[in-house]
Amino acid sequence: MSKRLAGEPVQQEKTKRTRRPDEIAIKFLLPDVVVGALLSKKAAALKRIRDQTGHYKDFVLKLSAKGQFYPGTKDERMVALAGPPQLIHRACCLLQDQIIDDPYLVLDESGTNDAGPRQGQMKLIVSDRAASKIIGSRGSVVKDISRHFNIVIAITQSKDIIVPDERLVTIIGPSRNVFDSLEPIIYQIAQQDTHVETDFEYYEQYNKPKPTEVVEEKSSEEPPSESQETVTENSTSDGSKVAPEEVMDAEKETECVDEKEAEEKSQKEEETKADDEETKVEEEETKAEEKEGNTVKEDITDSAKSEVNDDVTETVKNKENEANEDKEEKKDDKGETEKKKLEKQAAKKDGRWVWQTDSLGKPLWVWVDSKKDPPYANRTRGW
Repeated sequence: MSKRLAGEPVQQEKTKRTRRPDEIAIKFLLPDVVVGALLSKKAAALKRIRDQTGHYKDFVLKLSAKGQFYPGTKDERMVALAGPPQLIHRACCLLQDQIIDDPYLVLDESGTNDAGPRQGQMKLIVSDRAASKIIGSRGSVVKDISRHFNIVIAITQSKDIIVPDERLVTIIGPSRNVFDSLEPIIYQIAQQDTHVETDFEYYEQYNKPKPTEVVEEKSSEEPPSESQETVTENSTSDGSKVAPEEVMDAEKETECVDEKEAEEKSQKEEETKADDEETKVEEEETKAEEKEGNTVKEDITDSAKSEVNDDVTETVKNKENEANEDKEEKKDDKGETEKKKLEKQAAKKDGRWVWQTDSLGKPLWVWVDSKKDPPYANRTRGW
């Protein structure tokens, strides 16, 4: 053991609560529509579940926050459960009863999916090793449970896993069959030691969208190289000397050039003076015109103000008319949505979900109208 020196701070390590060998942990998926009924009337339904499982002091029952769904789902909240297998079985059955008895789930979009009605499905999140125990060697265990209880067990494949070391187990069938099959499934989960965590914070990294990679374009242009040029003055290519006569002619030419430049400067100065005088006269004229224009502008502004006020009143009236039209359209949209819900509800009353086997002997949920008979035999009705 390492000794701590005097004055050294004590490092407190975060330790997780160790579970007993007879404890397991799973997550139960609950539709968001059902959570409202679970928490209504001062969370009476949730308290009832806790009372029936609360005699075990270390039992864990936690609900994920609002808008915190399991990765890969749109509206499935999570309920973390940890404790003895018997209490986990009881809590799952009570939570599934909430799904079955919820009247709003039938009209909601989450009420049905590819596997049939959501009320005929139980969804559990288990560890990867627990899922392998449920499957068994070459699928022997899952086949035996499915055949014995006349249900379907769907487990997430390894290529479709979103959260590492976690898999979704969906039990599909009538409620009585699902509740009976849950006992051997939980037994298989208890045959190993690794279980899912009861926290929800680590799911945030899997729900966030992937950041888009920004590619920076590097400019291929390079600064031009500076060329150094040397210019030689007063020298010839042959190195010959200049004659003195030529020097005198050059001096005369420079004197003539200087005289011409002086004359040009004097002409420019006279022109600038004339321009200044003209600008002064123009400024005086513009001032006089501005004085006359101000009196005219005052008359124009009064008429413009009256026109602007008329325009403002017209725009306000137009906006009010548009707002009234939008309200009427929204009312019409609400009426249409309510009609669609009533039509769906009426359609549900005219038929029922039937758990039956197809021609290949595979059980599945089938929607059958009340006027028609189911196409296959050996059917079991109810959730």
